[in-house]
Amino acid sequence: MPIKFRHTLAAIGLAQLAACGPSPADDPLHLTGPANAFYATDLAECRTQVAKFDTKLVSKGATSGALIGAVAGAIDADDEVEGALVGAAIGAGLGALEGEVDRQDNERDMTVRCMQNKGHSVVG
Repeated sequence: MPIKFRHTLAAIGLAQLAACGPSPADDPLHLTGPANAFYATDLAECRTQVAKFDTKLVSKGATSGALIGAVAGAIDADDEVEGALVGAAIGAGLGALEGEVDRQDNERDMTVRCMQNKGHSVVG
């Protein structure tokens, strides 16, 4: 395996570890005023509704990342097959990571909109 691919794999592993942690979708929402008596109940209901919505962003990101990585790996490596496989693995990892971040952002946005629709002064 070429040296630059090993370094790339190590960098991706570190990036994925750094990305692990609590989801921003679960972070407390920011209000412009005090929460009313229905806030907790409405928040639980909104999060339940959002959890049912499947955006499929993670799998789409992994698929497109794998395809791009395979092409880039085949072009860049001495052994085209090995390069394509390594590139596909790297691309899939990065694509899945990007898809997960997008999914979490979408979940947070949907939760904020749901709470706003229920009359809460949520701004983010």
